[in-house]
Amino acid sequence: MVRALIVGLSSALAAGVLVGVVSRILMRAATLAVGGEPGFSWGGSLFIVLLYAAAMVPGGLLAATGHRYRWLSAAGVLFLFVPATGIASEELTNLDHLSTLRLCLVGVLGLSIYASLVVLPFVTVLMLRRLERIFGSPRRFPDPVPVGMQR
Repeated sequence: MVRALIVGLSSALAAGVLVGVVSRILMRAATLAVGGEPGFSWGGSLFIVLLYAAAMVPGGLLAATGHRYRWLSAAGVLFLFVPATGIASEELTNLDHLSTLRLCLVGVLGLSIYASLVVLPFVTVLMLRRLERIFGSPRRFPDPVPVGMQR
């Protein structure tokens, strides 16, 4: 049981870091695309990555122990949608000066940030499966798979 919890926690943290870094890069690109002044701080970037990881920990732990509470991973994603929307509305307030091409670029980057949030639980489960193959799976329950990823 302890090994399953360690594997679940590790998969959630690894997925959060991986997707969080990609999302942070997309956020910076969106800020540059609107002509904003991109402020960078290690603390802010670390906070974003840790927030992504923390949102996946409950779902990763339950998936590792064999529980089928898929909604918990979705709740983590919905939790992340709130600050993402708040930050986007703050950063993207005045878009009148942008050309059509640049406006399309901002839209694609914004959708990509939201897509990274949607992908996060799937990456967590993929990391979980990989770690279970490496360290062995002590579970006796069916494999918890997010909707759309059935074998």
